[in-house]
Amino acid sequence: MSDILQVFLLSMTPIGELRLAIPVGIAVYHINATSVFFVSVIGNLVPAIFLLFFLKKVSEYFSKKSRLFQKLYAWWENNARDKHSEKIQKYGAIGLALVVLGVNIEKYFGWQLLIGLMALAIIISIIRKKRI
Repeated sequence: MSDILQVFLLSMTPIGELRLAIPVGIAVYHINATSVFFVSVIGNLVPAIFLLFFLKKVSEYFSKKSRLFQKLYAWWENNARDKHSEKIQKYGAIGLALVVLGVNIEKYFGWQLLIGLMALAIIISIIRKKRI
């Protein structure tokens, strides 16, 4: 696998993101800093684009399968809406862009929480199928 592809994939992970992909690309793979930056940013946007288009459908699917997931996702969605709605209303499109770009550190918690909830819902549905 090429070094640039590894940097791209590393930037897609919730834990790695840009904080890990850029230093690894520069220090470990000795890739030009400009190239690493652009590849990492594009790689980091892939999960966000995926979530933008499929989050609602995936959450609806898992909410039907797991009552726990339904409650946790509803809490997360309401919490995010309550926390950021004032900024979005006050600053309009710029406020929305700032929230989406992750000016607030809570973005990382939300990303990891979402992945954890989805994994938990999958595990619970697998356990229930084995019982039947």
